Amino acid sequence: MEEEEIVLPMPKSYRWVRMTITVSQVAGVNQSKGNRLYLPLVAYSALLSAMSGFTMLYDYVRQAAGGLFPDTAAMVLSSLIVVATLCNVGVSWRNTVYHAHLSSVFRQLDELAEDICRLGLQLDLDRYFDLSRTGLLLLFMITMYVLENILYPPEETLVLLIKLLAFLPLVQKSLTERQFLGLLHVISRYYSAIDTGLKSPEIEKTSLVKIHRSLASLCHQVNHIFSLQIFLSIVFIFVIVMVNLETMLPVFVYLYSLDVDNQNMLMLKVFQSLFFMFQIFDLMSTSARVAEQARMFDWTLYQAMLDDQLTNINKDLLLSHLSMKTEVKFTAYGVIGLNYQMITSILGTLMTLQLMLLLINLRDLDGADSGKIRAKLNYIK
Repeated sequence: MEEEEIVLPMPKSYRWVRMTITVSQVAGVNQSKGNRLYLPLVAYSALLSAMSGFTMLYDYVRQAAGGLFPDTAAMVLSSLIVVATLCNVGVSWRNTVYHAHLSSVFRQLDELAEDICRLGLQLDLDRYFDLSRTGLLLLFMITMYVLENILYPPEETLVLLIKLLAFLPLVQKSLTERQFLGLLHVISRYYSAIDTGLKSPEIEKTSLVKIHRSLASLCHQVNHIFSLQIFLSIVFIFVIVMVNLETMLPVFVYLYSLDVDNQNMLMLKVFQSLFFMFQIFDLMSTSARVAEQARMFDWTLYQAMLDDQLTNINKDLLLSHLSMKTEVKFTAYGVIGLNYQMITSILGTLMTLQLMLLLINLRDLDGADSGKIRAKLNYIK
């Protein structure tokens, strides 16, 4: 009697993640062609980022020369702008170098999806990554950027053109973050499926342990591919938020002390900072959730072994698995842990620094030099 062929109900598993790298695929980045055709796009991105960064650097130095900023503050802000620029370029470059490695990750995910479906488990991936969420985030970022430059355009047309063109690296950075988050959402669905199977007496537990090992290995691969990119993105976001709040805070205090109605640019700065902070929170919370799912699988497996409920599992394999301590964790280049504790640390650091800046600015506003503050207001516009 011939064996009936198993038809796996493979969902549209990676459509949204793959769509986020459409630009790279069109540019010809793959294992056969390498990065050759993508290099002009990276050079374009790097050039525009550098032009934008050094344009802002020039503005800060000019304002310092005019006495608007203290020399030390101007030097620090200028350095931060250069750091943010280099981070933006670094994300684009790193994304190019490691793009070919993503094909291996997709292939392994497809194979694991087949293994999970063969065990009779349901793997719902159609809703794991909502494209509309990415679209809304990008739309919000574009809207804020355009409004800032339309409502308060730079005095020089060339500077405005450079700033608008330099928006491409920011889009690339955001899409890179969405790739990382999309893959983590996929892995999270896989862990949910095998965790359900672990609680079912009909499912072969040995296969689930093997899938868990493969998922843990896959997590390390994903972290290796995106680690430096995420680190640079976090540094970029932290720097931009600090620069936004440093330039915004004294004007914010001044305007609200006078009950001035025209506060549009302050609201834009606030929304931009909140948007960037949300990106950090999304990265870290999603990473922490996947790591917690992996730990819970190990814990459930260990408890089941102690209760002697797993009668259809190779005990030697189980002990070998537990002895390996397959810990899943995500880091930004081994420097920043992507977990809830780091979210608390970053928020605490920002609040401490901003409190210090607020106290300094309040002291400067005592006996207020309103002309200087109004000059800073015009500069932020």
